[in-house]
Amino acid sequence: MFFSDPWLSAYRCSLRPRFGTIYILLLLLLHSLISVDSRSFHHEIEVRSPDIDPYWYVGRGVRPIGRFGKRHLKNMTNLQPQLSTIIAMILKHLKKHERLDLEKVFEAKNW
Repeated sequence: MFFSDPWLSAYRCSLRPRFGTIYILLLLLLHSLISVDSRSFHHEIEVRSPDIDPYWYVGRGVRPIGRFGKRHLKNMTNLQPQLSTIIAMILKHLKKHERLDLEKVFEAKNW
């Protein structure tokens, strides 16, 4: 005997679109991963000789360029004078309004 349950048939029909959606999403994900891998740029690394001595440059007036040079923030040198003037202005303002009493600060035992 074959029993036909309407709830069971509705359940089977509702699973088919879910599997189809999951299958399509997996295909899209796989395709995107493959396309990203094919777009990646492969850098050619230059082989450098290991016998280069970075200490040879010290004291010769030659600034080493490349892997031996330290990288400094260019704006940091411009920023330091501005910071000192800002701090000086703040200290003058505090002294002017008598909110900063340096004698009390230096005489305190907690200093």
